Amino acid sequence: MLPQANVQPSIILLEPYLHALSGHQYHSALEIARAVSPIAPILVVSRSVADLQFPPELRVLSLFRSNVNEFYNVGPLPPSGLRRNLYKLVKSVNRRVRDAQVLARDNFQIEFTEWPEMSDVVRKSGCADADHVVIPTAIPSLIVELQAALRRSGAHPGPHIHARFMVGDGVKLEQPLRRFFGRMKAEPRHFDKLHIYVETPAMQRHMLREHGVCADLFPYILNPPVVSPRVAAVPGDPVMFALLGAPRAEKGIGRIIEIMQHLAGEPDFRTGDIVLVVQLDHKTTRQRATSQPIIACAEKLGIALQAVPTGISSEQYDAMLTRADCLLLPYSGPRYRLSGSGIVYEALARGIPFICSAGLAFSDYAHGGMIEVDSDAAFAKAMRRFAADPHPFRAAATAAAQRYLDAQRSGAFLTRVRSVRAAREAG
Repeated sequence: MLPQANVQPSIILLEPYLHALSGHQYHSALEIARAVSPIAPILVVSRSVADLQFPPELRVLSLFRSNVNEFYNVGPLPPSGLRRNLYKLVKSVNRRVRDAQVLARDNFQIEFTEWPEMSDVVRKSGCADADHVVIPTAIPSLIVELQAALRRSGAHPGPHIHARFMVGDGVKLEQPLRRFFGRMKAEPRHFDKLHIYVETPAMQRHMLREHGVCADLFPYILNPPVVSPRVAAVPGDPVMFALLGAPRAEKGIGRIIEIMQHLAGEPDFRTGDIVLVVQLDHKTTRQRATSQPIIACAEKLGIALQAVPTGISSEQYDAMLTRADCLLLPYSGPRYRLSGSGIVYEALARGIPFICSAGLAFSDYAHGGMIEVDSDAAFAKAMRRFAADPHPFRAAATAAAQRYLDAQRSGAFLTRVRSVRAAREAG
């Protein structure tokens, strides 16, 4: 918590991609608001989410209109099949328009505006007079047009801009970043109030190696959870392993059958000692094709499996996290070599042990409550090891949670928030 002062710094959060009271966009805004209390930040979102019931920690202005999710929130929704086809059509049209704009810019020096509402955002939100503008989900065009609108408004000295980039290996992500960071290095005085953040230490190394840019870590969870982590299980309770999140291939949902088979294949392992909680959907044929084999396999092997739908409330999700003894993260694919995962950060902050795939960005958070494995058989072996004696893993994860939260609170972001108002008043 920031110290009390006669004049508190003002903070504005720009999050045009927020489309629900869930996900990393929403939780980033909420956690920052709670961390900088008693300051009440202003959150600027799309007009398409104006009717959402935001919590009192957030003062919300609905000013953006270029929200990629806005299509879903305008007027009565058509049937799901038609909605899906319309969404594909809109994405196709948007992609072609975007390609034409990039061609015009790169070959004919014709500039275009991706955020035509930016002048209104700056004027109506008070960005020009703020101490800080925070962009938790940043793209180069959003920053460039924000800076241009601030200059047109005559803002002086202007706010500090804190931007978190979601960096990846893909060409579509790398090219605009390379142009933007090249401009930063060529014109440093135009970017002296811009602070760059990324999700993980792996991203930090990537940014420095590929772009020559030093980035700080953006805090994902700044506040301790409401419920303290469990240090000891109730005697006789089965150990609960949870695989949470949307059932996508990159999150390793397809590996769970092999992991269960390796578990049951161990002759001295009692399957009744564990419970698996897995988020699965059953609403469409494609989703049933994923969920039904998993449920059938658990029944055949005698493993207790609780299938939970993905469309649950934040309260229900928090309750599942609180009950879980250990989280399973059998992630695969290139994305998580750099990217973080909200579930990892939640486990770190709550002191929940987890078993994860080796060689991903999570390796930087290794502690005694974390087990890294490199195969489905090793996943099963780690689960057996945890179930045999979970107490050392819980104690190590609880100690790591305090260190993690302390590092979040003393990191670059909050340090800058604390110092800027004092420097401005002194000047």
